[in-house]
Amino acid sequence: MKKIVYSAAAALLLTLSVPSLTHAKTSADFTDLKDLDAATKAKFDALISAGIFDGLGDSRFGLNDAMTRAQFAKVAALILNLKVDTSLKNSSFKDVKPDDFANGYALPYIEALKQAGITNGDGKADTFNPDGPVTKEQLAAFLVRVLGLDVKNEHLSIKGTVSEWAAGYVGLAMQLELLKQQANMNWTGTANRNDLVLSSYETKTQLDPLQLLSASVTEQHELTLTFSASLQPSQVDLSKILINGKPLDKIKAQFRLSTNGKVLTIIFDGPLSQDLLNRPAVSIVGLQSITGKTLKTDKPVAIEKGNLLPAPPVAPPSNTGSTGSTYTPPSSGGGYTPPSDTTAPQLLSIKRKGSESTVLLSFSEALSGTSAINLSSYKLVKDAASSINLPEASTAVLSGDKKQVTLTFPQTFSIDNRLYSVPSFFTGDAGIQVGGVTDLAGNVISPIVRKVEVENPGLNSTVSFVKPNVEEGNWNKTQPKIGEHPEGTAFKYQVAAEPVSAIIGLAYNSDENGTLGWNSGEERDILSEANPISIANSRNVITVISYNTATKEVIGYQSFKISEDQVLRAKGLSSGITIELSDNQQLPGMYKVSFDSLPEGHVYYYLNTMKSAEIGKKKSESFEWANAWALTSGTEIQATEKKLTVIETDKDGVILAYEYFDPAKFPEDPAK
Repeated sequence: MKKIVYSAAAALLLTLSVPSLTHAKTSADFTDLKDLDAATKAKFDALISAGIFDGLGDSRFGLNDAMTRAQFAKVAALILNLKVDTSLKNSSFKDVKPDDFANGYALPYIEALKQAGITNGDGKADTFNPDGPVTKEQLAAFLVRVLGLDVKNEHLSIKGTVSEWAAGYVGLAMQLELLKQQANMNWTGTANRNDLVLSSYETKTQLDPLQLLSASVTEQHELTLTFSASLQPSQVDLSKILINGKPLDKIKAQFRLSTNGKVLTIIFDGPLSQDLLNRPAVSIVGLQSITGKTLKTDKPVAIEKGNLLPAPPVAPPSNTGSTGSTYTPPSSGGGYTPPSDTTAPQLLSIKRKGSESTVLLSFSEALSGTSAINLSSYKLVKDAASSINLPEASTAVLSGDKKQVTLTFPQTFSIDNRLYSVPSFFTGDAGIQVGGVTDLAGNVISPIVRKVEVENPGLNSTVSFVKPNVEEGNWNKTQPKIGEHPEGTAFKYQVAAEPVSAIIGLAYNSDENGTLGWNSGEERDILSEANPISIANSRNVITVISYNTATKEVIGYQSFKISEDQVLRAKGLSSGITIELSDNQQLPGMYKVSFDSLPEGHVYYYLNTMKSAEIGKKKSESFEWANAWALTSGTEIQATEKKLTVIETDKDGVILAYEYFDPAKFPEDPAK
């Protein structure tokens, strides 16, 4: 295993969780994880339950918070199952100290990483830089090296900004799906906690024992095996794979391996035998993953049979990685005749990306090329009332596996005398009707309308929110924190009770995005660390869009539910109030209210009752407080019930604080 001597890694999620005797935490306990999809939640739950990750508060995980090298060291040591001496009090790095309030906890884990030869610090003499940030490309380098892999010069095409030294690491990390590529990714930017949770999960699966997850037959000539970790093509030996106890002949079978190395497809040139399809099962004896984990199945894994279709013989792949020097076609296996196919194909999804003029349709099985590329098989549907032919100059292309159709539209097209693009047409429930498409057996799909979904890449930077550390002017506000992002992009935001959507690929001030509230050009709507954001009790969801500053085109969006530990709440009224009996003999029940001066722009208002107020909401928007009376020092009020509520607002009329005054706080009238 190689050493990392630069600022190597990812900073990871804070402290380990201490198992609770009453409640084991899951993703459901954290407000900023509740909107994740089920598959991602399962990954978070696996690492949270293992005690590897915990939140930054009782209800906040800190999904988008930046990470430090000290935070990473603790989690990395646990993932690698290193021997950690938690009694250590001295570090070999002069900037790692046990009494460091923020980073002292990481000392034994940092030492464990050094002992394992994973890091020698930050490249400077005897320092680790525990508070230092970690970039995405440094994270990629660490993950690849911790798996003990060598980086070659060739790598996947990388979109975005990446340093020359890191390109190979980033390419291999993406190939193995340790990290995901995003549009306009800035690999030199700081990694966040979300990056590390997901990449740690994928890295851990590569280090865990290799498992055969499933085996399936979906074509007459192919058997597909799915593994929990990646295989090396040069190490795949088909003779170690047994079908119903009989090893495959590696001279008479070929294979291809998926890009991530987890899906092994074994290819035959004739239909699979009846014997194989009669109570079939797969066993493995000795295959190894890229990290050297050897698989020996405890019991055979049943082969699932998909929608088997007749298919002509296929030529062997030109670059298979097989160790055989010549290719000998295998036997047809007894002349198996597949069952007749009577099932129509299903339309699985229709998706578009960004401002592109293409739409991708995915189907459950291979299609007839003639029907799939026939434009009359598709109609545009703007609403339930009508369907429209595709615009002139549109094209349809069928994928190599015949399961996907790409429709390409003109950059702009006219419908009902209105000019559209793909993003502007496919808004709301607009979709595509598919009908007349057939599979290879001639089964016809029934006409079906499916909404066109857009793939949301999220924000092109790390965005998080913290409690402001300066009180003046920041009561009931949260402070944005924004990481590095590509030049020519910026962010806008809305605050609401629920997440707000945006139409990716259209300008934020377009008619369509304007109806969603994104058309404001006001400076206060631009997300900036210099402008904390007011948060009301019920309006506590901030939706942020990233956009191109030149075209104003929306690139992606994300919603954040702000918890109370991210908001600086007022501790009470700025000035204490004194209530005295009035000396006005003509009006009984009068009281004089006095207080010291208020901060500039702040105003008190009152009601002669006990009434709550919603912090962060404008007084004018509150039914109870819209017509409250202004209160100045020395004001005389009539409070026959001895009840009073006072609110404090800022110069914009936003309620900052309120206080009740019940009968116990009113002086007694000595005349009674």
